[in-house]
Parts: sequence; C-alpha cells; structure tokens
Amino acid sequence: MSFQTPDLFAALTGSSRYLNFCHAGRDTCAPGYTYGPTVRAFYLIHYVTSGKGSYSIGGVSYPVERGQAFLIPPNESTIYSADEKDPWSYSFFAFDGKMAKELVDRTGFADSYVLTLNDDSICDIIHETAEALNEGKILNSDIYALGRLLAMIRYFIDSKGESRHQDKNMNNYVLLALNYIQYNYFNEITVASIADMLAINRSYFFRIFKAETGLSPIEYLNNYRIMKAKQLLLESTMPVSQIAIASGFTTPSAFYRMFNLKFGMSPSQYRKEYNKNPFDQPGFC
Repeated sequence: MSFQTPDLFAALTGSSRYLNFCHAGRDTCAPGYTYGPTVRAFYLIHYVTSGKGSYSIGGVSYPVERGQAFLIPPNESTIYSADEKDPWSYSFFAFDGKMAKELVDRTGFADSYVLTLNDDSICDIIHETAEALNEGKILNSDIYALGRLLAMIRYFIDSKGESRHQDKNMNNYVLLALNYIQYNYFNEITVASIADMLAINRSYFFRIFKAETGLSPIEYLNNYRIMKAKQLLLESTMPVSQIAIASGFTTPSAFYRMFNLKFGMSPSQYRKEYNKNPFDQPGFC
C-alpha cells in the first residue's frame, strides 16, 4: 500500500474522552490509487466531489461516485480505490471519542456505509476548518475544531433520511425492505417473511432487491447481522453465544461458521485481536 500526500490536511491531538476532532482535508487521487486494507482508530467520512471509485468493508464492495459520502468506522478493515479512468477527489474528516458512535447513529450512516447527498456544502466547512488550523492563529484551537466538527456531523444528521429518498430510481419496496431489516434483523426474519410483509411475490422481491443493492436479500440481511455482531463483540462483554442470538442468528454455530467464512477467524479471536490492538495500521485520508 503506497501513500500520497493530501492536497489539504490539518490535524490536532485530542484531549477529550467524549468527542475529538482528529483531522480534516482534501485530496485528489491518481488513477487507480488504492488505500488499504487498513484498520483505523477513529471514524472517518469522505465526501466525493468529482470522479468515482470503490469502497470495500466487511467483504462487500460499494461503487462510490461524485455526490456520495462513505463512512469508515473504527476497528474495521477497509480498502478503497480511485477509478482508473475517472479517479475521484474527496474531502474528508475524522473524529473519535465516547460520543462518536452515538452521533454517527443519528445520521444516515446508521443504515448504510454509503450515502447519496449531492450537496457540496459540507466541503466548505471541512476546507475552512483545515485552512484555519494550518494558519495557526486561532486561540484554543481544540475548542474551535470541536465546534467545527459538530457542524460537520450536524450536516449528516440533518441529511438523515434524504439520502435514500433522493435516489428516485430506488424501488419503494426495496426502501421498505431495508427499513424493515434495520429494525427487525435480530428477529427470525426470512426473505419470504419480508416479501409477505410487502405483500409482493417472493421471486419479484428477490429480483428488484438484487437489482437495487447488488446483493440478494439474504446476503444483505446476513451482512447487516454480522455488522451488528461485530459492534457487540468490541463494545460489550456479552458472551459470543448471546451475541449470536442478539444479532439474529438462529444458532451460535451458524454465527461462528459465517463469521469464520467472512473474516478467517472466530468471533472470539476477532474480539481478542482488536481489543488487544485495534489500530494495527497507520493512515489518515
């Protein structure tokens, strides 16, 4: 993995346990430029201002283009690449602290790693913050940066719900299914039960869901359950068997098998590895 220097970058060392601004900036990537796989110590959000690329997390790859934003959470192995013919440019900011997850959960990123926004106003906040910090003339720069960070996060909180509905091409049945999965993943739901809830034919539901998301309904459901299970592995002391059931898996053995298949290690090994050394690779943008 090679590194390139961002066009604009400013960082601060945080002093609060609750919420910290880490860094922000802007970058224009070379064709095919790839970052990762790497694991971060913080939340990192990118907003793509031009071009396109791809973002991979949890074994799933998402195409990302101009007007979209993607979230990199802490303790997750991720990789992203600029397109070979139309490489992206993006603005980015990073933050951490005990309040970070609570704030992220209030945004559209609680439902998806990629959001469609088509509003570049977030870039002005990011760029002005980085430029002001680089000038070095601000008193109490940590307080200034925290205030600007809250403005950045508020942008995504205010945009919650709009990202899906702005995509007028997304089928309403798929939107309802995604919402149903978000609030029922821990129950024993199936493709048939979701189709029944929507009152549509199961085969038709399968086709439109796969066309819109790139995944089958069961693939999406299992990925969502695994994502929630990983959060519990790192953020709680619950036994793995209880995490399996709480995440919607019918048996712990089914959870162990799927987790091993995706990550090449057991849930217990994952918890031990990332609690011991969650930030095993460097990196900023």
